[in-house]
Amino acid sequence: MLLVGAGLLARTFAELRRVDVGFDTSNLLVLRITPDAARYRTGAQTTDYYRRVLTSLREVPAIQSVAAVTSLPMSTIGSEFTRPYWPEHAGPESKTDASIRMATPGYFGTLRLPLMAGREFTDGDEADAPRVVIINQKLAKSAWGDENPIGRNLILDYQRGPYPYEVVGVVRDDRHDGPRSEPVPEIFIPHWQNPYLVLNVVARTTMDPVTVAQTARASALRVDPDQPVHSLTTMQQLLGDAVQLDRFATLLMTLFAVGGLITAAGGVYALLACTVVQRRREIALRMALGASPRRVARSIVMESLLLAVAGGTIGIVGAAASSRFARTLLFGVAPQDPVTLLTAVAVLVVVVAASWLPARRAALIDPGHAMRI
Repeated sequence: MLLVGAGLLARTFAELRRVDVGFDTSNLLVLRITPDAARYRTGAQTTDYYRRVLTSLREVPAIQSVAAVTSLPMSTIGSEFTRPYWPEHAGPESKTDASIRMATPGYFGTLRLPLMAGREFTDGDEADAPRVVIINQKLAKSAWGDENPIGRNLILDYQRGPYPYEVVGVVRDDRHDGPRSEPVPEIFIPHWQNPYLVLNVVARTTMDPVTVAQTARASALRVDPDQPVHSLTTMQQLLGDAVQLDRFATLLMTLFAVGGLITAAGGVYALLACTVVQRRREIALRMALGASPRRVARSIVMESLLLAVAGGTIGIVGAAASSRFARTLLFGVAPQDPVTLLTAVAVLVVVVAASWLPARRAALIDPGHAMRI
């Protein structure tokens, strides 16, 4: 059962590492900026501050592009909230909730989150410009089906109450909360039109982002040294943190399984070694009557094989019975996965190797000497 559990969790972890989260997670540096609300009281002040910060970061030679957003995928630090929305043609009776995120121009390009239709935000999407939004594929499919949503109006009940926003872009779905999560409806609002004080800044670098972190932090602080720039990390680290519990569970179960396998091998060896000592007269008599050493060794190994098969059968039955409890821990693999079950049995049968020494000892018994003892 331990071997099956370890195998299922190992395959789960491997599947999670292969999941496409929707964007390129390599070479992304993340910085959290928390400006002082007393210093930046108005939206115009907040917008001006972040414009200068992003401009300063773009001047760092190792930074290829940079943008900011309220809630970054897989980050536990961020302003995460939902608001009701409905397509203008459907009416408020069809309203449902979507996750709201404020993003600066260049955000989707920096993450390499593909734009499926329309355009990204630009510096022209300012406070006095027409209200626009970018939505993800899941929301577009839910609101307009297979129709093109570009140029359509989406009613969003946010701040000023229900208000129409023109859809100017559709981006690919992403797994915002990590590889285990499913895409949810998302609405992105230009940060210049709806300034938010606390943002996650994400920069795509041309080298290892860890080596660029302190330079980037210093560049952001030059804009206003009194505003904290903290929680420096990489997107790869955030991705690793998202599967940290799965990694720990796999490691723990594997350690138990290896421990159990070693214990089983030791038990089989001790049992058969004791059996050989107790049966030495019988073995000597069989050899005296013509049994070959190879045949004697084979009989000892077969006893070990029967123990392994019996244990494997009991383990498979137990693993199948407990599969409903393991279902919540698995991803991309069925609790009764035949490959994992058969592999576990095969590994257990390898315990037969522990019977080699007792079998060899039995084959080397001197019949004359054993009969005189």
